Amino acid sequence: DDGQAERVTGQKNNGSCVCEVNFSKWSFPAVKYEAVLQQVQSCEGSLNNLQEQVNLSNQRLPQIQALVNNVTARLEPYQYLHYQGLYTALSLRQLGQELSQLETDVGAIHSQYNNPQTQKLSKE
Repeated sequence: DDGQAERVTGQKNNGSCVCEVNFSKWSFPAVKYEAVLQQVQSCEGSLNNLQEQVNLSNQRLPQIQALVNNVTARLEPYQYLHYQGLYTALSLRQLGQELSQLETDVGAIHSQYNNPQTQKLSKE
């Protein structure tokens, strides 16, 4: 009822009709439709990307969980010592420093004497 027909001439190009159309005369908001369509396509691309990330995370999650369980299981024996106050982070740091110093000392002795005993000590 409200629509108006408009005749538009065009040229045939690669099997398609190419012509200029004045969208301002249309009652259908084609320009707005195109903009919304582009936004929907952009959102669809983002959604697909996020879905791929979720799928990858779902694949990696069991591996990460197994790793955390492994580390937790390996730390359990030390938890007892920690709760009993038998060691702290400071004492572990001191132990690391003492072992480093011992390694340095053994290396110095080995370089001075270089005999089978110092070689064995260096390997230990």
